[in-house]
Amino acid sequence: MMYGPNTNLGHNSIIFMIESQTRYIRGAIRTLVTRDLAYLDLEPEAMRAYNERVQAELAKSVWAATGKSWYKTEAGRITKQLVG
Repeated sequence: MMYGPNTNLGHNSIIFMIESQTRYIRGAIRTLVTRDLAYLDLEPEAMRAYNERVQAELAKSVWAATGKSWYKTEAGRITKQLVG
């Protein structure tokens, strides 16, 4: 998925984010071809830990200080891009 959760920017161009994602995907595809692999998968524990880390950092951000925002879901989960 490109341009999904945590990719919106409030201070820059989304083109940079899409270009970065494209470079990452090309590298992953290159690895699949080079190693003759059939697929690339993410360990659920790695994804969970990453999401927890992102949300912990975002909880300290300006986006956590407001009640409603287009960067928050109905449940209050922040989907703003973490920069830094």
